[in-house]
Amino acid sequence: LRPTSIQTILFQSLHSLLSLSLSLSLSLSIMECHWPLILFLAVNLASVNQIGEAKECKFPAIFNFGDSNSDTGGLSAAFGQAGPPHGETFFHAPAGRYCDGRLVIDFIAQS
Repeated sequence: LRPTSIQTILFQSLHSLLSLSLSLSLSLSIMECHWPLILFLAVNLASVNQIGEAKECKFPAIFNFGDSNSDTGGLSAAFGQAGPPHGETFFHAPAGRYCDGRLVIDFIAQS
């Protein structure tokens, strides 16, 4: 026997309803098991500063252990001061850097 279109629609509707019921009951059981964790996360996330309420940084220095975005040239430390422009383009004084402008770490330090 071949099912009619009404039987097929009823079966699909019943299947969807059972799937929804099962997923809701699983969601509730997960919520019941993990409610302390969910409560802890909700309280901590609520206590985090809002975006835009940045506090003043009170660190006296930033130590960056060199990568391609912050390395101003270890070559000058090994072989003497860099040649012109010595970092004069941005800093208006010789800085001994192989970069004549600011790097990512400079912007981070400024902010």
